[in-house]
Amino acid sequence: MSLLTQSLQDIDYWIENSKSWHADWIRSYGIRPGLEREMIELYSEEYKFRFSEEIYELYQWHDGGIRIGDYSNPIFFVTLDQGVENIVTGHFPCLPYMPLFIGDEVYYVTPEASNGQRTSPIFCFDGYIQERESRPHGDFFHHKYAPSVTCLMQAIAECAKTYDGISAEHMHGSPSDIYPNWPSSGRSILSPVYDKYGVVGSSSGIWG
Repeated sequence: MSLLTQSLQDIDYWIENSKSWHADWIRSYGIRPGLEREMIELYSEEYKFRFSEEIYELYQWHDGGIRIGDYSNPIFFVTLDQGVENIVTGHFPCLPYMPLFIGDEVYYVTPEASNGQRTSPIFCFDGYIQERESRPHGDFFHHKYAPSVTCLMQAIAECAKTYDGISAEHMHGSPSDIYPNWPSSGRSILSPVYDKYGVVGSSSGIWG
């Protein structure tokens, strides 16, 4: 079993069993089943966008629909259909990128994979994209927000097991419980876990 598969199973366990508001919201929203690998391959062929093994594994787990946190607005792990649609209608900077997580004018994206590539780093585009325009409006951050999908999911799984939460924005309790040094540090109790896996956290709640 890969580290990614183990982490995804741990996240499923948290979603199914946690009494937290966040897990309950995900359950009530409805959890989409995963896609068959053959279906994912058809998307890759149709949109001429190569996926890493991590992306295949991710979408075989669930076909999006999971709220993972906030960045001034809810951020969702999107369906594969939504992700590849943005390859066509969006105009991301540099080489082709596919969004994995989308909020209101924020996109967490991964680049097209090379042949045989297993991992997919995650980058952030903070801004908005309009169809028919030649360029996006906003900032593309060239540093990695996560070294790989596996690293991100390992961090999420560890936070879920240790703190019964994956995004500080959705964890109930006093500010001092969630943000021990609030307001000076802007870091949550989850931040060290995300740091451990090389994931860039945010005081707004997403990824620590």
